[in-house]
Amino acid sequence: MSAIVAVVVGLASLLLGLPLVFTIFVVNFIGGYIPYIGAFLGGGLAVIIAWGDGGIGVAALMLVIVLAANLLLENFVEPKVMGRTLDIHPLVVLIVTALGGFLAGIVGLILAVPFTVIAGNAIGRLRSRGFFTVVADRAEPTVKGLLD
Repeated sequence: MSAIVAVVVGLASLLLGLPLVFTIFVVNFIGGYIPYIGAFLGGGLAVIIAWGDGGIGVAALMLVIVLAANLLLENFVEPKVMGRTLDIHPLVVLIVTALGGFLAGIVGLILAVPFTVIAGNAIGRLRSRGFFTVVADRAEPTVKGLLD
């Protein structure tokens, strides 16, 4: 998904004769891995460069291209792919992305969702093997002793 948006925006930048085409491509590609705000940052950079180089008309055209590429993919293709692949609710994505950015900056923004999916799968596997039941059974006498 990220590569498709980056190619569309990068190709549009190249066709419009903008400077820093490679930078626009890279920022849009990496931004695609940051849910919600990555597309805003990558598209914003492309629009600002277009405005600075070609004026308001070129910036408006770049804005339309960026919005079309991101909105089409994010609203039609990505939910189907992400829903089947990751099986995670969009609200969880939003919350863990914000938390990851708060705790670990840009790296946290990128890795928050994959780590959440991995942790969820690990917890599910541990639960199916009875790990939590064993831990609870072993902890029960200690907890009762502390409460008495």
